[in-house]
Amino acid sequence: MKSRGAGGRPPGSAELEWNVDTELGNGFEEELREFLEADDVHVDADPLFRERLRRQLWALLLKQMADDDPGSPGETN
Repeated sequence: MKSRGAGGRPPGSAELEWNVDTELGNGFEEELREFLEADDVHVDADPLFRERLRRQLWALLLKQMADDDPGSPGETN
């Protein structure tokens, strides 16, 4: 049976974990901060895209309602 270090881990495993964490951490915080900054930027969607999406979602909702109630004729625009 292999010998175990502190916490029941194989000798040297803490060092391995530290190396992995260090490698993953290099630049990660900066990239995460940059990524999250986009949440503070307001960007208006293209009005034509928004209208097309609204119509598609409305048609999908009406279809779903019609599927749930077979006696209802769902309308589409």
